[in-house]
Amino acid sequence: DPIGQGKQHYFPWITCDPITGALSVIFYDDRNVGGNKCEVWCANSFDGGDTWEDLRVSDTDFTPAPIPGLAGGYMGDYLGISARDARVYPLWTDNRDGITMTYTSPYETNSLARPANLTAEVTFESGAVDLEWAFEPISTFEYFIVYRDGFEVGTTEEFTFIDNLPDYGIFKYKVTAMHTEGESSGPTASVQWGDAHIAVEPAEIVENLPLLGTSTRYITVENTGQLNLIYNVSSSTEPIRGRDYCPASTTYQDEYISNVSFGQIDNSSSWQAGVADYTDQSTDLEVGASEEIVVTNGNAWSSDKVTVWVDWNNNFEFETGSDEEFVLTSNGGGQTFTGQITAPQGTQSGEKRMRVRMTYSQAPNPCGNSSYGEVEDYTINVSGWMLVERITDTIAPGSTQTISVMFDATDLEQGTYYGNVKIASNDPDALEMNVPVTLNIGDEFPMALNVAANPSTICEGESSQLDANVTGGTGTYTYTWTSQPEGFTSTLANPVVSPTETTTYFVEVSDGASTIDGQVMIVVKFAPGAPTTPEGATSVCMGEVETVFATNGILGVTEYIWYLEPAEAGMLENNGLTAILTWDEIFSGDVTLMVSAVNDCGEGEMSEPLNVTMHELPTVDLGPNDTICANHYIILDAGNPGATYLWSTGETTQTIQVDSTGVGLGEKEIWVEVTDGFTCANSDTISLTFDACIGISEIDDQWSVRVFPNPSSGSFQVIIKSRNSQPIDLRMFNSLGSEVYALNNVVVNGSKAIDINLNNTPEGIYFISVQGDAINLIRKVVIRK
Repeated sequence: DPIGQGKQHYFPWITCDPITGALSVIFYDDRNVGGNKCEVWCANSFDGGDTWEDLRVSDTDFTPAPIPGLAGGYMGDYLGISARDARVYPLWTDNRDGITMTYTSPYETNSLARPANLTAEVTFESGAVDLEWAFEPISTFEYFIVYRDGFEVGTTEEFTFIDNLPDYGIFKYKVTAMHTEGESSGPTASVQWGDAHIAVEPAEIVENLPLLGTSTRYITVENTGQLNLIYNVSSSTEPIRGRDYCPASTTYQDEYISNVSFGQIDNSSSWQAGVADYTDQSTDLEVGASEEIVVTNGNAWSSDKVTVWVDWNNNFEFETGSDEEFVLTSNGGGQTFTGQITAPQGTQSGEKRMRVRMTYSQAPNPCGNSSYGEVEDYTINVSGWMLVERITDTIAPGSTQTISVMFDATDLEQGTYYGNVKIASNDPDALEMNVPVTLNIGDEFPMALNVAANPSTICEGESSQLDANVTGGTGTYTYTWTSQPEGFTSTLANPVVSPTETTTYFVEVSDGASTIDGQVMIVVKFAPGAPTTPEGATSVCMGEVETVFATNGILGVTEYIWYLEPAEAGMLENNGLTAILTWDEIFSGDVTLMVSAVNDCGEGEMSEPLNVTMHELPTVDLGPNDTICANHYIILDAGNPGATYLWSTGETTQTIQVDSTGVGLGEKEIWVEVTDGFTCANSDTISLTFDACIGISEIDDQWSVRVFPNPSSGSFQVIIKSRNSQPIDLRMFNSLGSEVYALNNVVVNGSKAIDINLNNTPEGIYFISVQGDAINLIRKVVIRK
């Protein structure tokens, strides 16, 4: 159920199934009901609590009420849950019938055997993720399914899998097992490819101002990593300390701080037992200025009290009975409290901790425990001689942002002032960076040096300008530049350099009376190297719609460019480390695939080519559909010698002989699939019609055939007449094409009568075929019993 909807989910109890490892929770919930009603819900997790699926287990809602003799103002926490071997037993108390009863609604979770102990490790240079898991094989197991961020990326029967990430980022994997009965649940593991890395320039600020002077200096924040850099900026004119404020807590939930309205702060919240940390919310306040604060009570009692403290001197203590304490005034019913917060004269600029505390009856103290109420902390930004806007922002990889640091010497006496600009970020190697600030006020200053390079990161062949910015001293300066690696020298204040590798530049500045030195590094980046040769099918057949190709990643690359030659072979879709080639449906022949990588310094070298051949399909032509006599056969030839064949008849030869066997009179469809040496397959189908050929009684008046009697009971005579002396074959078939009688090499000289006795033959329709060099006649014979 989404948070922040004003719904309640309370009295949770949790259990862990000792067999499956699944977690199950029972709780009261009012997401679907109004008023004081509630339902009973359960939630289950199969990945150690990373994700949850919930369901309602109560069949109706009810209105909680105190159990007589056990409680006076509330019903009480009388829920329980247990699980074993995928069976979950939730129990709860409700009073749907006007009396308090215990109910249960057992249910089953996914009990199919599942993988366990999933690990995921990413290779930083390539983005390849090695997944490994454990599994106890059982007879119903078929294969594993691997998911990345909820989408299937592959299947395997092994206990390992390699996945190539599409880009830098954070990814979550899940592996399930497919069984004959369905898919199991599975463990999860997360990997992060890349990091955010912060670079801050300058490392220190020294500013010299005359009395009443103002100025602005700038801090550049750069993301030199691969993921978004999330950072926030704060400042202080007090020394950096490693301390924290005193703890405070509340035992019971009743009245609580439901809203604080103070300048730019307008925060609504619910009760917390400890100090509610809202220090990420702040408002600005000038020295000597006042701002009204309004605190709203979430469950008002007339005896409630509210006090506010602000640590103006940054000593990590809330001083009672001083200008750091503000007692707010109640409206009379304890619903709202108001007051004025004033920043005392002389307060140093920077962030100040503000604590708001509500208690019942007793005057609040900033620390320690109280029975009722709540405590919340916020931040006040006090404007003084240094003003830095409080920033929380995100910087994309390779990008920079600028922070303004404003100085104001108004009301300051001559002297030196110290401060600090703090930059916190999600850089795992530098969670917090501090830029020390020194402000010198007066007419004479010690010599200060700020060394910078613009830009501080260049590509091979580019240039950068060094700058030795000196203030103070006598005002007359000499410069001596050197470098590491060695080879560069200069006496200019701001020389231009073109290093061929990452180089640190050192400068020594003298004003004749004293010497000061500093250094700056210029990072030289290069265009990326060639990606690995694309991987994918090197032999495909016409008719294939898409083919996927992939390459391994290169560190620091922002995109990949894929190339296809010839372009008319199809359309190439670039998906970073992968490319999808949608083939032109009429193309055949050879193509070349290459890929290059691009970073901030341009496009790198091309990969070695991958040669792919699109093969034409074998030509298969069984000829046009045909009609033949029932007693004849036909030879079908699939062509393509050396190929493999599969006929609809089950035969696997290049040619087959087809007759009416099994068909008799009628139509017979024959197909063949031919696969050539490139595994390209094609097929063809032919339709053959077997005919009785009745009506052909004579051929050039040379022959005649007569059957008598017809119909008969099985005994009949075949009378054949011919003008020439010719041998013939006489055969007889039933309606299914099976031979039932044969007489070969019968010489007909003028006239020939042949007696046939088929009394034991079943009644039906038969066909007599008379064949010779000059004759091919068929007669229909009917046998009736």
